[in-house]
Amino acid sequence: MITDSSPIAWWPLVTGLFGGLGLFLLGVQRLTLSLRAMTGEHLRTALATLTTNRFTAAATGVGVTAVVQSSTITTVLTVGFVAAGLMATVPALAVVLGANVGTTITAQVVAFDIRSWALALVAAGAVTMVATTRERPVRRAEAALGLGLVLFSMQLMSDSVSPLRSSEGFIEFMGRLDSPLLGLLAGAAATVVLQSSSATTALAIVLTSQGLVSTPAAVAIAIGANVGTCVTAGIAALGKPTAAVRVAVGHIGFNVVGAAVWIGFVGQLTWLAERLPGGATDPARALANAHTVFNVANAVVALALLGPAARLVERLVPERDSSHRNGRRHTPVPLDLALVSNPALALAAARRELGQLSSLVIAMSQQIPSIVLTGSHDRIDRLLIADDDVDAHHQHLVTFLAQIGQQPMTETDTAELVAVLAAAHDLETIGDVIETNVVRAARHRLDRRVELDARAEARIRRLHAEVHRALLLACQGLLEADGAAAQRSVGAKTRVHELVDRITASPLTDQHPTNGSLDGYLLERDIAEQLRRIAHVARRIARAHLDDH
Repeated sequence: MITDSSPIAWWPLVTGLFGGLGLFLLGVQRLTLSLRAMTGEHLRTALATLTTNRFTAAATGVGVTAVVQSSTITTVLTVGFVAAGLMATVPALAVVLGANVGTTITAQVVAFDIRSWALALVAAGAVTMVATTRERPVRRAEAALGLGLVLFSMQLMSDSVSPLRSSEGFIEFMGRLDSPLLGLLAGAAATVVLQSSSATTALAIVLTSQGLVSTPAAVAIAIGANVGTCVTAGIAALGKPTAAVRVAVGHIGFNVVGAAVWIGFVGQLTWLAERLPGGATDPARALANAHTVFNVANAVVALALLGPAARLVERLVPERDSSHRNGRRHTPVPLDLALVSNPALALAAARRELGQLSSLVIAMSQQIPSIVLTGSHDRIDRLLIADDDVDAHHQHLVTFLAQIGQQPMTETDTAELVAVLAAAHDLETIGDVIETNVVRAARHRLDRRVELDARAEARIRRLHAEVHRALLLACQGLLEADGAAAQRSVGAKTRVHELVDRITASPLTDQHPTNGSLDGYLLERDIAEQLRRIAHVARRIARAHLDDH
C-alpha cells in the first residue's frame, strides 16, 4: 500500500462517512417500512402458522428478517410475541436463530458492486411517489428509494474514507484490529451504538473494500456485531413474563457462544469465505460470505441442540411466581411497544389481548345467576374485583391500539384496528352492565330480603343460559373468525326476546306468581332487562364480525 504525508481533509471525510452512515440507516428504515406495509398480513400469518416446529420457525425467522432488514427487530418482535402469549418458547428460539441467518442477506446485497444503480433507484422511487397516490405503487416506490439510498450510502462512505489509505497513522491504528478479540469488541460496541448489526457489517465492508482493514479483522468485526445485537433484545425482555426472558437469554447464549467458538477460527473462516464465489478477488464479497457461513453454521448446530438448549435456559430462568397477593386479580401482560412498529404483527398481539378480555367478561357473565339469585355480599365484592380486571385489560388494550394508530397503516390494518377497538368497547360495556346493574339488583335482593320462587328462578336461569350462549358464540365468531358461530349468536335474538317478554309483559297476577311480592316481580323484570342488554351487545359483536367478512 502506498502512503504519503499529504494532509487529509478531515471535515469532508468525517461528514461523508457519518452522513453516508445516516443515509444507510435512513435507507434501511425506508426499505423496512415499505416492505412491512406490503407484507404485514403475510408476516402475521407466517408467525401464526409457520412456527409449529423448529425448522419452519427458523425459516420464518429468515423470511421476516429479510423483510424487516434487521435481526434486532425480529428478535424484539419475537420477545414481544412470547410475552403476549402468541408464540411458545422453543419455536421463538428457532425464529431467533433464523433471524441471525436472515440478517446476512443485507450484507450479501451491499457487497454486490451495483452502486451505479443507486441514484437510478432513488430517482425512480421519488418520481413514482410524486406521480401516484395509490398505496401499492407508493410502497414499491418507497422500497426502491430505500434500496437506492442504501447503495448510494455505501458509495458515499467508500469515497469518503479512501484518503485514509495514505495515512500511516490510521493504517497503524486499524492494524491493531487484526487481533480477533479486539475486532470482536469493536464490532459489538459499534452495534450497541448504532442499534443495527447490518450498519456495523456495512461499515466493515466499506473498510475492507478500501483496504483499510484486513479481511480477517473485518470478519471479527462482523462476528462482534452478532454479539452487540443481543443488547437490545435483552433490554426488550426486562419486566416481561418468564417465557419472554427465556427467549432473550437463549438469543444471547446462542450468539455469545457462537462468537466465542468462531473467534478462534477467524483465519480458517476467512480462508473458506475466500474460496466461495467471488471471495477470492473481492474482499467485500469474502466478508459477506464469512458472515453467511458463520450464521448458517451456528443456526444449524443450535437447531440440532435446541431441545437441550431450551431445557438449559429453563433452568437458568426458572418460572416466577405468577400468583397475585390477593389471589384474585388478573393483571394484564404488558403488550410490548416494540411491536407497534409493525402494525400487522402488533394487531395480532392486540387480538390475543382481546381474547383475554373476552375470557374475563365470559367468566363474569357465567356468575350472574348465582350472584342475583343466591349470592352473598362477599361474592358480589369478588365480582366487582373481576370487573376491575376487565377495566384494566380494556384500558391496556385501548392504549396499545392508540399507539398502533399513530403508525402508517394499510387499509386492511386500519379496518382491523377499528374492529378490535369496537369489540373491546363492547366487551367492556358488558362488564359495566354486570358491575353496575346486575350488582345493584343483587344488592337490592339482599337489602330488601327479596325472595324469588322456584318458577321465577327457573325463568331467570333459562334466560341467562340463552344470553350466555349468545355471548360465547359471539366471542367465538370474533376470535376464531367463525362466521357460523357469529350467525347463531345473531339468531339468538328471537329466543331471548321471547323469554324476556314472558317475564316483563305480564303484570303481577296469579299467572305470574312471585310469592305475591311486588319487590320480587320488579327484581325479576330488572334482571331480565339487564340480560337483554347483554344479549344486545353480544349480538352487536357478532354482527360486526359478519359485516367485516
